[in-house]
Amino acid sequence: MTHVRRCWLVLLVGGLLVAGGCNGEDPGTLQDVGVEEDAGGDPDADGNQTDPDVGDEEDTGGSDADAGPEDAGEDAGDAGDAGEADAGEIDPNEDYDWPCPVGQREDADGECVNVPTLRLVATDSLSITGEDDFSDPEVQETSTRMIFVSASSSSSDGSLPRENLGEADRCRAYGMFTGAGTVESFDAGPVTVVGLRHSPATFTPSDTSSVYAAPPQVSMSDAYPEGAEFTIMGAGTEPGQDPVFPSFEEELHTVAPGEFSHDAIDPGQPLEVTWTPSDHAEVVRIDIETRQGGMERIIVCEVVDTGSYAIPGELTSLLIEDAEDQRASLYQSRTLRIEPDDSQVLILLTASNWMRILYLPPG
Repeated sequence: MTHVRRCWLVLLVGGLLVAGGCNGEDPGTLQDVGVEEDAGGDPDADGNQTDPDVGDEEDTGGSDADAGPEDAGEDAGDAGDAGEADAGEIDPNEDYDWPCPVGQREDADGECVNVPTLRLVATDSLSITGEDDFSDPEVQETSTRMIFVSASSSSSDGSLPRENLGEADRCRAYGMFTGAGTVESFDAGPVTVVGLRHSPATFTPSDTSSVYAAPPQVSMSDAYPEGAEFTIMGAGTEPGQDPVFPSFEEELHTVAPGEFSHDAIDPGQPLEVTWTPSDHAEVVRIDIETRQGGMERIIVCEVVDTGSYAIPGELTSLLIEDAEDQRASLYQSRTLRIEPDDSQVLILLTASNWMRILYLPPG
């Protein structure tokens, strides 16, 4: 029998969305979950900068690919509670049933362990570029809608491959890139998607990468219309193959970008982030990035999709003062987790959006 668990995930990664994961996995994370290439120069989770394998997204913004966004619990992890709710109030982040990170499921002892994972990620991305205004950027928008499929297992411990500088509430602060774990690819059987601009479209395992080959008619920038609903069918593995992935058929609704804004990035001060909650997502991943002269400081938070969150000042104090490069990204997503009872594998079907605001120096 196959156990299907519906959870919400934030993609970690910035660009493509694949990242993150249901429990802080790194959304968009290109973790194994995401497909993103870190424009900032960090290799994906599988250590290959050109292989979208690990991060689920191509990060034009320089976000880390997974940590999956994608893929991002892995990101925000189980950080301690820095801000407790007032007496009598229920903290939605405490009340939420966070699952294992992307690419992990519980073993017989109840511990989250890495397992072979088949992942499909559809990301609706919106990038806004403006000058150093922080509240009303000169709007220059670019948008893409991408979909990818991968099958792999990662040695990642659920966090970004960066120096961990501190944790508070549902957030972690990261420093420089330290190195990525290893990724093993698998053949989990072909996956067919109905609901793309050209469908049905069948994605097939690759001999050279954990990322599946897409049919030539599937656009890499406009794969599906806004608000699309997919029927996803996995054929499963052939008899005698190991590991065993079951066949499945599931429905998935995509997540369109909404409104997103934040306070000025002022190290040492709380940073309020606000957005439009989505009817099709429940978890949000927030990335705040600062870069200056080869130095990087990044904050990643994974929270419930309530529409607002304040990043503690104790973490923003770790950001770079007056950084020449400042970016803010937000990912909303939903992930359907399929956990077969008779095979220690995992199937993740993720729909997400990715919104980024990039501030450039005047002139």
